[in-house]
Amino acid sequence: MKLNLGCGNDIRAGYLNVDRLPANQVPPEVYRQGDIGSLDWLTEDDTVDEILAIDCLEYLPIDVVKSALANWAKKLSVGGTLKILVPDAHAVAKAFYQGQFNLSEYSQMTFGTQKENDNRLSVIDAITLLNILEEIGLTISIKRYEGIAIYVEATK
Repeated sequence: MKLNLGCGNDIRAGYLNVDRLPANQVPPEVYRQGDIGSLDWLTEDDTVDEILAIDCLEYLPIDVVKSALANWAKKLSVGGTLKILVPDAHAVAKAFYQGQFNLSEYSQMTFGTQKENDNRLSVIDAITLLNILEEIGLTISIKRYEGIAIYVEATK
């Protein structure tokens, strides 16, 4: 099983796509609506080969991020991979400080647009993310920057 968490309109073939918002006319074998802070409602432990979390971690409350990552790790089968892309708070702040973004752009990157469910509830930096992933027993296999975002692949 492969999961695409916080998918929004990015419905991917070969994945069970999951988001908190209802999907329009997408069959349940392809899409499920629900909370991604815990996947206990969706699947058993040690059953998922891949979890894709592209630009969704920042939509979880800050006090839920670590427990969500730990829950996702429990769902991975041995050898399973967690793939995360998230804005790096340090890189965003540095780019703003260096004048690469104006205040409006910085606010949008940090808090979302505050419209139509685009309300970001947390920030995380690369060092904190990598430390959490290692603390919960995952092995970092890939880490790279994509602009101001950090992309990480970690295996169980």
